[in-house]
Amino acid sequence: MANSQTVMLVIRSARPSFRNNRDKAAFVVHASFVASGFRLVAIGRPAFAEDALASSPTQGEVGIEGWNEFDEYAFVYAKGLKKFLVKCFAIDDKLLVDAVAEGGKEPEHLEIEIEKYVGESGVEGDYDAQFKNLGKLVTDLQDQILYKLDEGLKPVASTSKSSSETNQESETGYYGGPPVIGGFGDGSMHVGPSDTRMFPGFGNHPAFMIPPQPGVPPPGVWYDPRPHYGPEFGPGFEPGPFRRQLPSRPADVHPDLQHFRHGSGSDNM
Repeated sequence: MANSQTVMLVIRSARPSFRNNRDKAAFVVHASFVASGFRLVAIGRPAFAEDALASSPTQGEVGIEGWNEFDEYAFVYAKGLKKFLVKCFAIDDKLLVDAVAEGGKEPEHLEIEIEKYVGESGVEGDYDAQFKNLGKLVTDLQDQILYKLDEGLKPVASTSKSSSETNQESETGYYGGPPVIGGFGDGSMHVGPSDTRMFPGFGNHPAFMIPPQPGVPPPGVWYDPRPHYGPEFGPGFEPGPFRRQLPSRPADVHPDLQHFRHGSGSDNM
């Protein structure tokens, strides 16, 4: 794909001689085609022939001799097995560019306002000083001529996230879906409230259809077997001595809940 840097490289390597500003604008057209991978197979008088496309070869390449022999400009390019004819005509302060592919019906067209893109320089060979706004001109040539002649030159469209995708990400979380922590497939050891492993009977995963076993945590869940009761206690202050003993008789309820023991109280009154 052509840009201002590659086009300038083509101009410097060709070292053309310019008679006037029209020559400069026309040669940028040529350099943009070369920088985009087209091969010059005819130029000047042979390119003006009525059968220029048919008579020009698809192989090989020619130099730029005679390119500005006339006040109009003609170029024939080849890319692969396809040929393209480009003509430039100067009218007043504009350069009119027409380009057509072999077998094409309608030419692509661009009008270049010459004074916007060429500069005056008294130093021969100082090509940087002889052009201005070169990037804009090359972009216009791509959009109006090159991209339309050769679909393969179009840059790949950048994939930008739509607002709906952005909103969906904010709803589902950074990892792509709820729960953010403890979700199935995220590799987490933590189990969140929405984790399908909390409900083994649901979901399409085969492991979810296996009934949970008592005392066995779900697959992938980390369990620390070490007892943990809170802060560390010193000697004589272990948690055990402060526990309330459970009732020794099966009929008794917990001491904190019972009001009367069986065989005493108002029941015996």
